[in-house]
Amino acid sequence: MTDISTVQNIGRCRRFLTSCVVAVAAPVLAINSAQAVAVDSEVLLLVDVSRGLSNSDFSLMTQGIADSFRSSTVLDSIQSGSEGSVAIALVFWSGNNKQQTGVAWANISDSVSAEAFATSVEKATRPWDNSKTALGDAIRDTTAYFGTETGGTANGFESAVQIVNMIGGSEDNNTPTGSSREAAVVAARDQSLVSGVDIINAIAVTQDDPGIASYYDDFVVGGAIGTTQGTTTTAANYSSLATSFTPILASTLSIAAATTVPEPAASLLLTTSFGLLLFRRRH
Repeated sequence: MTDISTVQNIGRCRRFLTSCVVAVAAPVLAINSAQAVAVDSEVLLLVDVSRGLSNSDFSLMTQGIADSFRSSTVLDSIQSGSEGSVAIALVFWSGNNKQQTGVAWANISDSVSAEAFATSVEKATRPWDNSKTALGDAIRDTTAYFGTETGGTANGFESAVQIVNMIGGSEDNNTPTGSSREAAVVAARDQSLVSGVDIINAIAVTQDDPGIASYYDDFVVGGAIGTTQGTTTTAANYSSLATSFTPILASTLSIAAATTVPEPAASLLLTTSFGLLLFRRRH
């Protein structure tokens, strides 16, 4: 299996090289930065709605996710960073090429915005109820949702940390593969980390498959924020999802908030601007 720290170092180098190219066009970068909202982290919730999930469990799951964002522990973590805010989006996924935004990117900084996001999660409708499970496809195809940090189109936010939280209870059975399903999932995970995602966590709901946590551990979670590695947390059923999800969400957001190292683009732009200033003064 590919060493995750090596994969992430490759990702950081790739982001740095990309930043070098971007920094040459400083005026353009300045315009883009002015348009983007700075947050401490961006969090993408990837929610499995494949056919193993009943409609009643779908309702319990969305309720559990909503309740987590109403938690004072999560809000305290969100407000603990230098920006005091995070950007969150929720994407439903199931079979091959089936990903749909359930709640678009939203800035959460206080109880009002947290409640608004929670309400949007509760109101989100299930896009499919009879599709297979393409877990690797979901990871690969949504990596660009983070925007410029992962090589995608700008999403309106910029941050130093990109976090994926996978929520589900089924193994992959539909990601296109030339070898094995597991290899396809690992390849998608590793490519996501190379592209700029910092950490992938998972909430494994074990009610239908007691072995799903081990599967997520082996093939899905990865990356790190500092010394904190991607991890799998279990929930016995969908009715207890909030109990399992709230602590890991709060912990990850707190760790991300404590990450003060700027993205390479920001530091390089500062250095470039300073150099240009000295050049002009000397000439």
